[in-house]
Amino acid sequence: MEIRKMLENYSIEKACEGITEEELKKLEWATEKLQQAINSNHRIAASRANIEFHRLL
Repeated sequence: MEIRKMLENYSIEKACEGITEEELKKLEWATEKLQQAINSNHRIAASRANIEFHRLL
């Protein structure tokens, strides 16, 4: 898990090097959507929001 965590952090850093303000806003929106689904314990919505977040990355 530690190696996966390191690789994911590195991947995110590389993906965000050239990010635009519009792209950042979309990622923030996707993060909020994911957090709301997690907080409401809605697993299907959380899974879909997680996929959307990673698609945006």
